[in-house]
Amino acid sequence: MSSLALIAMLQISTLGAQETDYALAYRQSMETGHPLVVLVGATWCPACVQMKESILPEVAKAGGMNQVAFAYVDF
Repeated sequence: MSSLALIAMLQISTLGAQETDYALAYRQSMETGHPLVVLVGATWCPACVQMKESILPEVAKAGGMNQVAFAYVDF
């Protein structure tokens, strides 16, 4: 996937985000230089729910989220 297509897809997917969550994560990314990680998911998607509720908390507990700015977009 080209970087232009990836950027377009990310911008479209963030339209469904709560502005404060995404804006805060984006600002943190810009201020700290940490990568911005955006999880695009849906409440009806079992894999998305598992990622948000089970996997990401385990990654965070292990310190894997310490060096990134994170936002969740419920699409």
